[in-house]
Amino acid sequence: MGYFLSSEEIRTLRRIFDPRIQTYAKGETVLHEIPEQPQIGLMLSGTVLLCAENELFERSILGLFTQGDCFPCSLIEQTHDNVAYFQAKYPSTVAFIPWKNLLEFCITSPQWQKTLFLLLDSHLGPKNLSQNFILHQRSIRSRLLYFFREQALRQQSNTIRVPIPFSDLAEFLAVERTAMMRELRRMKEDGLIEGKQRSLTLLCPTGISHTSLL
Repeated sequence: MGYFLSSEEIRTLRRIFDPRIQTYAKGETVLHEIPEQPQIGLMLSGTVLLCAENELFERSILGLFTQGDCFPCSLIEQTHDNVAYFQAKYPSTVAFIPWKNLLEFCITSPQWQKTLFLLLDSHLGPKNLSQNFILHQRSIRSRLLYFFREQALRQQSNTIRVPIPFSDLAEFLAVERTAMMRELRRMKEDGLIEGKQRSLTLLCPTGISHTSLL
């Protein structure tokens, strides 16, 4: 959620840094040694979830990262020692760029300074501002609408593909799945959305811009 890199920006970073590329299979838990030098993970494709477990081994989803998102590798913890980890929901490809190199590049490239600020503001923490905004919405409907509008912006269409199963979406929005599915039916009845399964069309104006999602 939050600011994400465009396809052109991703191509630029890959060309400049020639980063190490790592692929993950569907359902694979993302484990690797945290490097001595801080690195940034850049999502090239797929979907990964930042998850946490409590003392009862109950999982909660703290973050959702898809193509164009960045995350600091310090967020990835060894699951046998800690309770936070990344899980590849679908086949995913991630590029790893040294944070120092990315920082120096952005500082010396004026057109990238704003991009760096937006990435810092929206992704370099366990809970980004967009996720916090969602969780502070009082109703299930408002949480769903905000999430759908963000996806419409990301996918550049009012017809969207919900990037994760509804069971995961309910967990991500911190609502009960049964209540969320009931609200989705009501939203269709009220003419706010239409569609089947995870392919949905937003019938209400989005009125949202890239920066307003931060």
